[in-house]
Amino acid sequence: MFEQKTKTIELGRGYVAPDGNAHRHVTLRVPMIEDEIRADAKLAELRASANEVERSVAGSGALHALAMAHECIVAWDGIADVQLAHLRQLTRADAGLIISAFHTLEAEDAEDAKRLLSGNSETGERATE
Repeated sequence: MFEQKTKTIELGRGYVAPDGNAHRHVTLRVPMIEDEIRADAKLAELRASANEVERSVAGSGALHALAMAHECIVAWDGIADVQLAHLRQLTRADAGLIISAFHTLEAEDAEDAKRLLSGNSETGERATE
């Protein structure tokens, strides 16, 4: 069975809920192509929105990065249903931490794939099917 690699990070400020509670621990998984497709679809919905403000931010590179990260969040302490709106309320520093963790996971996954293709990382033997 294939297990996706995850990474838990601690945010500086985190998402501060209306009740004043800060949610600072986020767990992300390795991004997949489907996540990018879903992020693109979310931005397309914003571009088609009747809300002029939402339409105007839909082309933001920062929002695309957050939408991608949103698709890869598997847990955020105390938030049952994580929404893109939660990420949009983060500080730039915290958003940067999430995006950095997202890119780190992606790079580590690529390195793992290279090792699997070149041979067994533990024994040095070539991987077989």
